[in-house]
Amino acid sequence: MSKRMRRIMTVFPWIELLLSVLIVGGILLLRKYPDTVTYTYENKEIISSSLHKNISSAALTLGFWIVVVWCIIITAICIFRRIKTDEDTSKLYSFTWIVTALCTVILFFGWFISEDSLLGDYDPKCFEFSDAQHTVVIEEESWLLGGWGNIYQVVDDGSAKRLSRFSTDDGYRNEGNYHIKWHDDSADITYGDGNGSKETVTVEFDN
Repeated sequence: MSKRMRRIMTVFPWIELLLSVLIVGGILLLRKYPDTVTYTYENKEIISSSLHKNISSAALTLGFWIVVVWCIIITAICIFRRIKTDEDTSKLYSFTWIVTALCTVILFFGWFISEDSLLGDYDPKCFEFSDAQHTVVIEEESWLLGGWGNIYQVVDDGSAKRLSRFSTDDGYRNEGNYHIKWHDDSADITYGDGNGSKETVTVEFDN
């Protein structure tokens, strides 16, 4: 292997690692600043969008593509060297693969926190309710021993606003079984908390 190629194989993994750390560090830094999240209700699903989420998604996509392309390159070089020469470069390749694997773990962590996966967003299911004047969508989600419900007000153009959020125990889901008492500008929503009890949350409509 030429000195130039050996230098590339040694230096590029460190650049790859630095870039991965910078991407995840940038995502963590973004979370400290306020962000405006917009919601839409399409095909029985609540879709969220924000500047932070878009920036994080673009940065992570770039990072993952760099890792994938680099994996393809080093695999091709490894195969070529095996065919053309008996030179022992196993240590160099091992170092490159280890750093690449570490970068992948770091980027997956960045994806994990950027998608708020630690808080929920697991197999969400939406249930729609209306009194002919207002439309409410309750999005249920759960993970392990935690359950959540996000309450949205949806208007005619499909845009939505999150009005409230509640939690349940043991990953319990109400599966759309709610009792709703409608008022002119609000609604009382009663749900099961997972412990055999009922709780009520009042939401104020944005007219």
